Amino acid sequence: FQGFTEVYTYSMISKQDLEAVGFGESQALKIRNPLNLDLEFMRPTLLPSLLKVVAQNQSFEENLKFFELANRYQPKKERELPDELLSLAGVVQTSASAKQNRDASTSFYFVKGVLEGLFEDLGIQANFVQGEIPNLVQGVTAQILANGEELGRIGKVASPIAKTFGVEGDVFVFGLDFGQLSSLAKLTKGYKPVSKYPQVSEDISMIVNLRTEISQIVKLIKETGGNLLKETEPFDIFTDKKLGENKKSVALHLTYQSPTHNLSTKEVGGIRQKIITALESKLGAKVRLKEA
Repeated sequence: FQGFTEVYTYSMISKQDLEAVGFGESQALKIRNPLNLDLEFMRPTLLPSLLKVVAQNQSFEENLKFFELANRYQPKKERELPDELLSLAGVVQTSASAKQNRDASTSFYFVKGVLEGLFEDLGIQANFVQGEIPNLVQGVTAQILANGEELGRIGKVASPIAKTFGVEGDVFVFGLDFGQLSSLAKLTKGYKPVSKYPQVSEDISMIVNLRTEISQIVKLIKETGGNLLKETEPFDIFTDKKLGENKKSVALHLTYQSPTHNLSTKEVGGIRQKIITALESKLGAKVRLKEA
């Protein structure tokens, strides 16, 4: 799975692990006769298990990537069996050296890209929406929504929690509701013939409000660009005081192509102007262009 190594871990965790990720005893199913205190609760999340796997392996290899497909257990009323929720969860650990070298392959955007590739392969339209999520660092987290419902979560694990489990470096995690993922997946693949006409590419950069989500920008560009806009790919995001207070710069690579004819400069220019107008009027962006 996307260069990740699959792991299998115990479904039971200790009280210490439970509390380390912000769960109380009432939020987990306690085993009446546990084998030992390390296996006292049925886990309500796969996070402690994956962090332990990273801690156990970080001395042997850098930039670890693990995933697990397993149940998490949500308690119900007393004397009732818990809900067993099949989850697909993963973890990526960035070593100190990779963090210093800004290794993009082990960042939040790498994990996000892995999930985007998975969703594309399964034919699922999903959006990443910023939000505050327990145990994760604010500003480096996102809810994953599909059909208006939460499909999963992604983000950077808060340093105090990572250190509690003995994990070094930065840690990024994701969790998906596998039942929902399966129900949304489309197994029938479509085919579009490759156009024999050349592509026209250009880069577009803009300054937008810091809270403007990349998904908003991409969605607006795609909706405005129409059928002749083939690809919209963000490739650079940065903040600087020179940009203004609460501002960020976003750059995207746009590719235009027609299945029936060579695109003229006038056609591309018309689409481009519509995109610029939409970005400026709806998102308050300041746009500039550069031909690729």
